[in-house]
Amino acid sequence: MTAVNPEIAALVQHQDPASDGAPDHNRAVILELARQISLIGGDPTLATDAGTFAPGTGGGGKGNSCNEPDCIYEQNRLQRLVTNDEIASYVSQCVYTRESSRP
Repeated sequence: MTAVNPEIAALVQHQDPASDGAPDHNRAVILELARQISLIGGDPTLATDAGTFAPGTGGGGKGNSCNEPDCIYEQNRLQRLVTNDEIASYVSQCVYTRESSRP
């Protein structure tokens, strides 16, 4: 499947939080999502809700994940990698490429 909207096409998936380089990659994912949300006039801080689980400790492969719907939120397992202040700073420094200026 190929995204039609450039705002969607710009997004990539989080890496497994335990993999090499994951913290930096996953932070970049959140910041890009914040930028895209801002481009369409939304609240860029909502991007923090798109975080992932904290890396697990030890073996077993499960890490800190869970399988129940919404468990990442209900069990407070969401790892917020970027603060609202960092998002505001990043978005304010981005070059906007849409025809209309930023609201």
